Amino acid sequence: MVVTGDIDTVFGPKELEDSWDDTGAGHSLRSHASAHEQDVPIIGYNGDFDGFEFTENRDIGRYVFERVLGKPLSG
Repeated sequence: MVVTGDIDTVFGPKELEDSWDDTGAGHSLRSHASAHEQDVPIIGYNGDFDGFEFTENRDIGRYVFERVLGKPLSG
């Protein structure tokens, strides 16, 4: 599973939340590997991909629930 943030999201420990300076840059936080910086290749092998389209990150989760776990997502 791949988890990325949007352009305004940084992953890090909550205790570093107050470490942001006036420019919005944190001293110990780093944003990298988001979809805004690069493409993230995902390779699927031997799966039931017929009729399933992956256009967004959430489609990976939807695929796992619907095709692997057999539990359709509502909404």
